[in-house]
Amino acid sequence: MSNCCNEKRNFGHPSCVSDFGVITSAILVPLKKADGTANMYDLSAFNYTSIMDALYDSEDERWYPLSQMNNVEYAVADTQFEESASGKKSHLRNGKVTITGEFWDKDGTAVVKGKLSKVRCGQWGILYVTDANVIVGRKINVAGVDYYAPIPVDAQSVDPKFMFKTDSVTQKVMFSLDLDRNFDDSTYYVISGDEIWDATDEVVKSIDFNDLPIVIDCTLVASSATTTTVTIVVNDDYRQGTRITDVDSTGNITGLVLADFYMKNITDNTNEILVSVTETNIGVYDIEYPAMTSTDEVQIGLNLDSAKVVNYAGKINFLIP
Repeated sequence: MSNCCNEKRNFGHPSCVSDFGVITSAILVPLKKADGTANMYDLSAFNYTSIMDALYDSEDERWYPLSQMNNVEYAVADTQFEESASGKKSHLRNGKVTITGEFWDKDGTAVVKGKLSKVRCGQWGILYVTDANVIVGRKINVAGVDYYAPIPVDAQSVDPKFMFKTDSVTQKVMFSLDLDRNFDDSTYYVISGDEIWDATDEVVKSIDFNDLPIVIDCTLVASSATTTTVTIVVNDDYRQGTRITDVDSTGNITGLVLADFYMKNITDNTNEILVSVTETNIGVYDIEYPAMTSTDEVQIGLNLDSAKVVNYAGKINFLIP
């Protein structure tokens, strides 16, 4: 025991200490990249560009901001001890941390409930966003280097519930999750959005963490495929109603151009350069690509672009006939 408790700590602090603020939202972050390494960021090189890249990165490395949360609660369960008849205690584990909140009105649809439920399918971490315009993660040290990393979540604890509007409450999704039991809350680490160094332009910039760029999921449906062309219909995931494009186009994504699409040949593991994209009806696109081999599996998807205020995400795989 003496080897574990040989550091004597002082408790003074400077006058300027970071304000954590009140949690207003959160950002979900995959804990692992596709290659199995951890999603974490060297603090000595973490800057404005790093954050913007994280918002538009690949699926396994992206940050996924949530909408504004209401009635947020941060509950810490009692620490667990074993106590003898004499009153002596032995520490077993720290209390579980549970975070709850609500997404209201258009932020709290049944579609949102479904998306949140799918968080149980992977390994996820979380960054808190607060009214002090900071993001709260954790600091870890690896081989003498300090890294900023998401807070690990017990993915199986994620519990969203959808509720209809009534005479006394609005439509909402009630949401709760537990932090990983092994998370040490003394490692919390704050990054302010008010002054972030931009290494590219060599200036100080600000980011409003409560107003991050929007990415809307879309469903892509392919038809009339040939070795050189395919027709793709692009709908947002929130579309309701019928699918008669000529008379009911609400939810069809219009105005996309060649640069908004990408193509991969899954069979050959190659990226293909699209020839042209033509919108023939609202949300309906004829896409031309280089001649593909019959029976090859290909993927067409939507690119994310940091220059856009609103981005659309989605992809579809199909076989070349």
